[in-house]
Amino acid sequence: MKKLSKLGQALSIIALFVAMWLVYAVLVFSFEASENNNSSYIPDNASTVYRLDGKVLSRELLASLLISEDEDLRQLTQNKIPTTEKGKLKPVGISFDSDIILFRLDEGEVQLSGMLFNLWDKKVFNRNLPKYLGDNGAIASTEDVGLVLLQIEGNLTRDQLRKRAKKMLSKETSFAKKHPAPEENAIMSLWYQEGNTEVTDVGLSIQDNQLLFKGKFKTATDVSHNHLAQYKGGFHIHSKWFPKALNTEIHKVLEKVGIELPELKQFSLNYFGTTIVTEPSVAGLPYMCGTFEFEAPVEVDSLFKDFEVVSSDSANNKKTYDVYSMKYSVIQHNPTTIAIQSLEGVNLKDEKYASVAEISGSPKYLLKLDGDPLIRGIVVFTSEFKSISSFVNEIKDLNIKMTETSGDTYRIEGKIELNEDKWPLNELLKFLIRSNLF
Repeated sequence: MKKLSKLGQALSIIALFVAMWLVYAVLVFSFEASENNNSSYIPDNASTVYRLDGKVLSRELLASLLISEDEDLRQLTQNKIPTTEKGKLKPVGISFDSDIILFRLDEGEVQLSGMLFNLWDKKVFNRNLPKYLGDNGAIASTEDVGLVLLQIEGNLTRDQLRKRAKKMLSKETSFAKKHPAPEENAIMSLWYQEGNTEVTDVGLSIQDNQLLFKGKFKTATDVSHNHLAQYKGGFHIHSKWFPKALNTEIHKVLEKVGIELPELKQFSLNYFGTTIVTEPSVAGLPYMCGTFEFEAPVEVDSLFKDFEVVSSDSANNKKTYDVYSMKYSVIQHNPTTIAIQSLEGVNLKDEKYASVAEISGSPKYLLKLDGDPLIRGIVVFTSEFKSISSFVNEIKDLNIKMTETSGDTYRIEGKIELNEDKWPLNELLKFLIRSNLF
């Protein structure tokens, strides 16, 4: 079965909901506020939970679609209208003016994603919703709550999946009491837990042409107290905390190219784009400056053993390597910390950051490619690159940061500001649709 990244899985679920909403809201919309009884069935062992506020989302979507007169979005959504195998639209009995809950379950080899809805008609839900699902999807329902359960990874049969869904709705859980919904006017909120790390009350809201983020982060894992050099320039990201799950994913990628590194403890990175080379093999080499602290010692000579040393400064533990004709300066600050900088394409200014983690600067650098024109041309014409660029090119400013409040608790806040004539929700929907995430 095709494996999806966790981010891709989450976005796929959200995108599926959005597409269904656009089609059915007019057909089944109830303007009388619905009860949010679905929150009573959020699994206690869920690793990730998204709450989408149907009332706020419907208000913003109607404004975006009707007032903005975005013909591009209307055409895209029309092409993505979900239908049955016979090509017909059918109502699904869901109250889209109440909360929609999406959750993730990781149970060893079986990974599940679920959607909990409030229902206005159980019979309509049971009759029509299964027609939009494949073999890896099943439903269950009570009188007023519907569940769609999707198998992301695993070998459960459809019948086993159906029984699992029914069991989930057979008994209320305590999740909602332990984790109440966040502040009002947030279109989407997130709760996430892994080990001793918990993200709570993270909400996404819209104000004019801005996407605003606000929430709390709590972890018993110590953040690094070592100070890494930080600079302003390009697309900047730094973090004194690094999740184990992300370390695992990075290791998987590095192992495929024969690189072994200890777990990352913290980093500070400025990215300025990539150049594509074809000799001796096809590779993308970043224009970047980064400092990385690992949990265990790492040796520069071992990391760059396959490349030529073109200069060496033993007094400063500094060496310059030729990596496929791109020169990189590498400094071993101490046994666990190294700094890497390309000798071209980088423009930096010293900058002091008070945040524990931050993403800022221009994301347009993520799209900057030069080098081999043939490979570059192939990349920029892929649907994935086009979908990313269509969204990134509309971003005027980006800043999301995490700052310490007390002890092991941190505050998350930030914004993505789009160009003045753009509607944030429209651009986000177009990105999801063009990415073919559903």
